[in-house]
Amino acid sequence: MNYLFAIDPQTEKIVVSNSSKRSFKIETVERIAKNNHAILFHAVSGLTLISREKEINIPLFKAMDAACQKIYLSHLDSKGKG
Repeated sequence: MNYLFAIDPQTEKIVVSNSSKRSFKIETVERIAKNNHAILFHAVSGLTLISREKEINIPLFKAMDAACQKIYLSHLDSKGKG
């Protein structure tokens, strides 16, 4: 499963979501406070910066997204949910 990541600028929490392949509905999986997973927070912040570029670098975006996916899966494994 691929997850979607965002930063809530009001709360500085990572918003982790997912969506079925054939659905437009996005469901929030969890919200993680910056101080609970700083590495993931900074990785998602980097992904956000890349996505805001005037001309997005798709290979770089995909690489950063893959890094976020791996960091999050490691987070799930550490919680016993992976």
